[in-house]
Amino acid sequence: AIDLVALLFDSVFRSQQLQDRARRLYARLVLPYVKVALTDQQMFVEPEHPARRLFDAITEAVAGNRGETPQERELLERATAASQRVVAEYNEDLAIFETAHAELDSLLRQQRRRVELQAERAAKATYGRERLGAARAR
Repeated sequence: AIDLVALLFDSVFRSQQLQDRARRLYARLVLPYVKVALTDQQMFVEPEHPARRLFDAITEAVAGNRGETPQERELLERATAASQRVVAEYNEDLAIFETAHAELDSLLRQQRRRVELQAERAAKATYGRERLGAARAR
């Protein structure tokens, strides 16, 4: 179980672009995840396991996040708060992972929606420019 947790964290460190702040965040989470792995092997095989869901949400929040915009900084702060909460409050009850995930996921959903709207607006603007260019050409 300890080796699997090490592989989990190592794979994130190798595959994602993580800033130092994100690396420190993950470093704090190693011990709670080792404790979960020792008591609940389902963490590695069940994608909906509370600890896995939180891990995935934190990865989504911090991977490639440089904290350049207010939204990015808020995501980093919320991910940091979630990790600190797990470290401080985990005592073999997975509910803390569920609670931390719910808090972080609500912000991630808002962020995803914001990105979707920006992409939609950009696509509409491009389409409008193309139509204008075609109209001018005619």
